[in-house]
Amino acid sequence: MRDELCLDMPDSLSPHRFPLDSGDFPLPQHLTVGHLLRQLQHLDPDLPIRLAVNPDWPFAHYLGTDVVVGDGMAFIAEDGQEGYLPASVRNALAWS
Repeated sequence: MRDELCLDMPDSLSPHRFPLDSGDFPLPQHLTVGHLLRQLQHLDPDLPIRLAVNPDWPFAHYLGTDVVVGDGMAFIAEDGQEGYLPASVRNALAWS
């Protein structure tokens, strides 16, 4: 995984890359709720979001709606596979 958030915007020809503000922590293992909120706060709140998983099987996955907090972490479950990750997103993630 890379240290940038890459979003496929519906009104654009190619994905937009938004570098994550890592502060004093290396990414991605130490991504926090605050980091994620800062990256998403300026996006259209109606923009669908998907999780890109596994460069060997590049599929887009739905995010679950429940957030579970336990063991000092927040967990968001994956909620099924949507389909293949768009080629433009695979290219931006260097998964091609």
